Amino acid sequence: MGFFTLIALFVVMHVRPHVLREPDGIHNWRVDATLYFAKMMIGLTSLPFLVFKLPLITDALTHTRKTGYDRSGACVAMLPAGERKRRFKEAFMEACKAQAERKEEGGKDTRTCTEKTTECWNGCLGPAFNKKQTYTMLDKKYGKKVSHHFKPKGLVDRGAKDAGVLEKVVVEGGKKVVEKAAEETKKTADTATNGVNGAKAGKALL
Repeated sequence: MGFFTLIALFVVMHVRPHVLREPDGIHNWRVDATLYFAKMMIGLTSLPFLVFKLPLITDALTHTRKTGYDRSGACVAMLPAGERKRRFKEAFMEACKAQAERKEEGGKDTRTCTEKTTECWNGCLGPAFNKKQTYTMLDKKYGKKVSHHFKPKGLVDRGAKDAGVLEKVVVEGGKKVVEKAAEETKKTADTATNGVNGAKAGKALL
């Protein structure tokens, strides 16, 4: 605290003459330079506290845990990042399922004002998942009954895509078999024709 008091006194004593005597007053360049050097000195004195930014050393020195506030306003220990992401993902999918059910029931919305406000605010913050990720997650958990409401345009299901590829392979394979059979038939016909012509030539010589 004493160091910060010294810096404050330095700033006041160094800036005061220029503010009072110079015509541009507080907009003098010396005022800006003095404040800049004061900020640099404060930053340098904060260097020893950099050690508290290191992950393992912070826990060893402080013996504390990160805290946050729940919905009721109580200060509780903060959940791990993985658990927060999992809960957010589950809540997001539940909201999507409820939205799909409202569409099937004719658009009747029975949510409270708080729930509508929360959804509106989350929408203003931006989508948590893109359309393809949303469709994939819902299809995996709830099936086509819910996921078809969120299916992006132009997206082909993997099953349909695999079926299309399989059909293409079967068609191309069938074409190759037919072409090969036609070639074999042509070769057999050519051989038979050559045999007949050879027999006719032999009879002519006799």
